[in-house]
Amino acid sequence: MSFSRLPAGKAFLISPSDGDFLPPINEGATGVAVYVGVGGSIKIINSSNIEQTLTVSSGSMVNVLVKKVFNTGTSAENILGIYKIIA
Repeated sequence: MSFSRLPAGKAFLISPSDGDFLPPINEGATGVAVYVGVGGSIKIINSSNIEQTLTVSSGSMVNVLVKKVFNTGTSAENILGIYKIIA
C-alpha cells in the first residue's frame, strides 16, 4: 500500500517523546502513517518494533507504520500521525 494514497480519516500532531508511544488508535492498531511537514531526521519505532532513524524530505510520508517518534534523534518538524477508523 502506498501511504501517499492513504485516505486520511483523522490526524493528530505528534510531539516527539523519548518515553511515550503514540496513542492507540483502536483495538489492534499496529501503528500510524506519519506525515513530515519540515524535513530532517526522524527516529522511530516501527510496527515491527524495530528502531530506525530515517532522513525525510519536507512534505513527505514515512513509508512504514510508526508506533513511537523519539525526541532525541529527531530534527524533523510538524509531524502528523494519520489514521482511518475502520468500522
